[in-house]
Amino acid sequence: MKIAVISFLLILLLSVCSDNKKQQQLRELEAQRDALITQIDKLRAEIAAENGTIMNINVPTVRIRQIIPRLFRHFISVQGTVESDNNILIPAQSSGVVQKIHVTEGQKVHKNQILAELDAAIIENTLAELEINLSMAKTVYERQKRLWEKKIGSEIQFLQAQTNKEALEKRLAATQEQYRLTKVVAPINGSVDQILIKEGEIEKFYDDDLEKQIVKLLKVLDME
Repeated sequence: MKIAVISFLLILLLSVCSDNKKQQQLRELEAQRDALITQIDKLRAEIAAENGTIMNINVPTVRIRQIIPRLFRHFISVQGTVESDNNILIPAQSSGVVQKIHVTEGQKVHKNQILAELDAAIIENTLAELEINLSMAKTVYERQKRLWEKKIGSEIQFLQAQTNKEALEKRLAATQEQYRLTKVVAPINGSVDQILIKEGEIEKFYDDDLEKQIVKLLKVLDME
């Protein structure tokens, strides 16, 4: 029994001594901390006295600013192709050699502006010949008409002169239309997107082939 009591007292004594030792270590560390803080404050004061500023280490700067509502604009850059709903392919209306292209790709054009021309030398010669023949036919017709009104000459001669004049007028009108079709014109206001043929190349007219075309015209749209 005495041995147990003595063992208990020894354990209690050791525990008390251990607590006292830890408290002593804590007091020593706190004293070292206080000494370090004192040294740090002293150094800061000396640096402030020398530089005229106070050095704040690891102190975040906080600024206050009034919030004002404003428009936020954000832009991005992308690559792509713009396609128009009014992308018009202009086919050739007659066959022939492309004599002259009057526009370039990207050029703005207006409605009914001539974009290109086919060689119309043969048609021009035919027009000149028809105009001469028609002028003569009109003269003969007017003379036969006056004679017929005076009951001079035969009705057959008058009718032949009239028929000849009218036939030449129709041929001249048809040839003039052929000459007009050698001009490729813009059907709308716009800009030339792509030219699909070169000067000197032969352009053939196909009623059902849209691949044979001279100018691809792109109408200008308001993109704003």
